[in-house]
Amino acid sequence: MSTQIILASTSPRRKEIMRNMGLDFLTVPADIDETLPDDMPADTGVLQLAIEKARTTLDIVKNNGTLDSSVKKLVIIGADTTVVLDGRMVGKPDDRAHAIEILQKLNGQPHDVFTGVCVIACDLENNKIDEFSDLSKSRVYFRQLTQTEIESYVDSKEPMDKAGAYALQGIGSALVERIDGCFTNVIGLSAPLAVSLLRKAGLSILGESNEKQNDKARV
Repeated sequence: MSTQIILASTSPRRKEIMRNMGLDFLTVPADIDETLPDDMPADTGVLQLAIEKARTTLDIVKNNGTLDSSVKKLVIIGADTTVVLDGRMVGKPDDRAHAIEILQKLNGQPHDVFTGVCVIACDLENNKIDEFSDLSKSRVYFRQLTQTEIESYVDSKEPMDKAGAYALQGIGSALVERIDGCFTNVIGLSAPLAVSLLRKAGLSILGESNEKQNDKARV
């Protein structure tokens, strides 16, 4: 059976993580409204958005008529990431002043990063759909930064399209003292979680699949 993997995102960070996992995939972004109610918990919100992104991309791919006829199974992966400080979600900065304000709040403080991941496996021949989703959480500790460091980092432009106004995979790594939890989760897609969900969807990754692991358990 021919399987097509599709990432419901054009994020360069998520694409790099997927490539590092040895996966061949296409990108079909889901253009959804990512506004969440102010009182919605961060973990609930990111998981809801990841699921919505995956479902939206599945609908786009099934309805646009561009799939190769040899494709019998679609595997869609959607993800959403948010930074949380003192129980409140911290989004992307609106401008330079907002980026500086965000980093001043994170300065010398621990914060959490949540990433929701949803994987949908669609058997096109039998019109059967399975959906798997879960959440990853990491705790990030910023070192004590000077005002000059904050402003210089913001002037690099790196923070401007990043949740929490920093990029761990870039210059922003110099702001972080330590991380408790998954490193790739902070970048935008927990590789261990993605591997687990993709295996549940029937894929073999790094030579292992859920079916193989179940066979080993029965030996």
